Amino acid sequence: MSLLFITDVPTPYRGEMYNSIAESLPELEVWYFQKESKIRPWVFDSKIMKHKYWIAGGYHRWIGIYPLFINPHLVIKLLFNQPKEIILAAGWNDFDVLCITILKRMRLIRGRIGFWSEANHLTIGASRDNIFKFIVRRFVYNTCDGFQLISGEMTRRTFDLWKVKKCKEIFFPNTIQEDIHKIKLDIHESENDETVKLPRILIAARLDEKYKGIINFLSSLSNDQLSRVQIHIAGEGIDKKKIESLINERGLQNNVFLLGQLSEKKMAKAFKEADAFCLPSYSDPSPLTVIEALQWHLPLLISNHCGNHFEAVAEGKNGITFSPLQSDEISQAFDRFVDMAHEWKKMGSYSGAVFSDIFSKDKILKNFLKKVGAK
Repeated sequence: MSLLFITDVPTPYRGEMYNSIAESLPELEVWYFQKESKIRPWVFDSKIMKHKYWIAGGYHRWIGIYPLFINPHLVIKLLFNQPKEIILAAGWNDFDVLCITILKRMRLIRGRIGFWSEANHLTIGASRDNIFKFIVRRFVYNTCDGFQLISGEMTRRTFDLWKVKKCKEIFFPNTIQEDIHKIKLDIHESENDETVKLPRILIAARLDEKYKGIINFLSSLSNDQLSRVQIHIAGEGIDKKKIESLINERGLQNNVFLLGQLSEKKMAKAFKEADAFCLPSYSDPSPLTVIEALQWHLPLLISNHCGNHFEAVAEGKNGITFSPLQSDEISQAFDRFVDMAHEWKKMGSYSGAVFSDIFSKDKILKNFLKKVGAK
């Protein structure tokens, strides 16, 4: 075995990337801590796993917002197999990752250690910093003597803040399942009711205010501002009733709509019928929905706490960013964005180009294979 990824649970989007890597590197293996996780919506499907994999299936539970995985047999298996290249695609604070980095520093693991990280210092977990976390985190990441796979500029800046040493950097963001979101050139031909004249803005997010900030976003805007658009919100979550109450109390039933959890087909339809995309998150390491919106050629109005906003948004050209911590900034960004509605189609074309140039799976895969020396 020359290349091994170690990660938490299988997900469809990363599974597709592993499958694609395995076509060029058939010796690739992926070891998973668990088959599924209760806060992840995906059900494990062995039929889509075209790469070599092994599921450790050890102990797993949640402590607050942090997952805990303990897989001693995975660590033992690693000691016996001694792969040449190991990429840890799990949190720095994971128990197994900590064990592996300690063993590496003890020279009991001979292969090179690298990391695949979406580190974002603005997320809730990362912002709760202290000296203990700083020391342990630096110990873990500075074990790296292999490749440092990063999701983009946010991770680079975060590593600088955390005093993480430079390794062989590879731009390797999450990629989307592109086949699900195949688009046509006539994507912006509206399928909406002809009586609907207001621009439609789509928000696709879990209804969890602590992370996604939807109530904060709506509360920062007046009824007059919201009367200029229709906002369609796709997703479910613990704060659904609070959002419903806000809509009813402010009489926003004609401007803000909750779509619920949508199937893949209905989600694609929601993207197709939207004129623009918004994501007002407080805490979002590297949201896939932003990349999906780019592929759908949509202009973006997103929080600068979204880790991939550096790559996704060319300010004023295909979107506008704002701080979710500043209500005035949200309000001003919204007005500026809606004032540009007559340019949204042009901005959407720019978004499509950003997707093709930066986030297409083929381009990211080719760059990765070149950097790791695949033939």
